Amino acid sequence: MEPIPGISAGYLSAEAAPEPSGDQSLGQDAFLKLLVAQLRYQDPTNPADSQTFLAQTAQFTSVEKLEEIAAAMSSMTKSDGIATISNLVGKTIQTSDALGNIVEASVTAGRLDDGVVLVTDIGNVPIDDVIGVVATSP
Repeated sequence: MEPIPGISAGYLSAEAAPEPSGDQSLGQDAFLKLLVAQLRYQDPTNPADSQTFLAQTAQFTSVEKLEEIAAAMSSMTKSDGIATISNLVGKTIQTSDALGNIVEASVTAGRLDDGVVLVTDIGNVPIDDVIGVVATSP
């Protein structure tokens, strides 16, 4: 392997190379370590372009904010699912059977399994299979 100017040969040795994992995405920690290593091992006579460094820092900040948004969305999705379940427990829903006939079922409970699943007197019904809610008489 030919040495790269400004980087010591020991840094690129096979012993120092991390083992690839199943997750090939670049996380926050890895991105920051890469950025620090880039600064540490740059050629002092030819430093990195400040605009490039600023762009990388902005990308890091963007990734960090996107992860925060994803976590907030996940929390909101869970809250929406719980609210949906609580609104439908005790109500009668309509769904269709294997033949396409409309079937009514009383919702007794619900759970979050890759989406909302309603527990009814005819079995578990994914929320995507609900085609209506029957109005109850006062």
